[in-house]
Amino acid sequence: MTQRGCPLVVVAALAAATVLGCGSSGPTEPGTPPSAAQRAGNHRHPARRGHHGVRGAHISGGCPSSSRVLRGVYHPERLTVLSACQRATGVVTIVRAEPDGDLHFDVRLDPSYRSLLRSGNAKQHGDLVIEFMPRDGGHLPAPSVGDRVSLVGAWVDDTDHNWNELHPVWSARINGGATHTSGPRYGGSPAGDRSYNADADCRTPSGARCVGYGDPSVHSQLRPGSRLGGRVP
Repeated sequence: MTQRGCPLVVVAALAAATVLGCGSSGPTEPGTPPSAAQRAGNHRHPARRGHHGVRGAHISGGCPSSSRVLRGVYHPERLTVLSACQRATGVVTIVRAEPDGDLHFDVRLDPSYRSLLRSGNAKQHGDLVIEFMPRDGGHLPAPSVGDRVSLVGAWVDDTDHNWNELHPVWSARINGGATHTSGPRYGGSPAGDRSYNADADCRTPSGARCVGYGDPSVHSQLRPGSRLGGRVP
């Protein structure tokens, strides 16, 4: 009886494990927009600000480990990480270099990725905010308005502005060209910095100044007929 009963116990245990596994949301793979259940879960139980133990941290595709997601980001407490490794594709609608050294651009997302947005993105005319950091200069090429981009980065809630972003970005592909990568291995700014000194303090691992994206006054790009802060209808 004991020997005949063992297989039944094993089968029951495997069945229970399968049922439990089906209820797990799992990590967000690059290229897979979050499901409605995952989005609801993110807003009900957002990751603690500044916490690096997030889902998807060890997925392939150039994403760093969970302990390094916000390394090199100044004032990281302002960002709540929703997924460490998220893909997004769409068309660039505005490009603007900012005083903190970040290259800010907005992307009109393809329909399958619009679930990455939240209500606060209406401030950016319904586009997803992308931030290339000063350390990304020389690694991630600056896009131009109208470019089609494919990006992989950390999907975050910028709690200072109440909108969602990809920030930092791990890889970028522009108009179907080569894939360029960046990340914490290229340095960054001290966590204690703020917008006024983050660019000047950005350093590579060797201690050199980060290349950055240059003078903000020469980098603003808008489509014809639009105005600063606006976008093409």
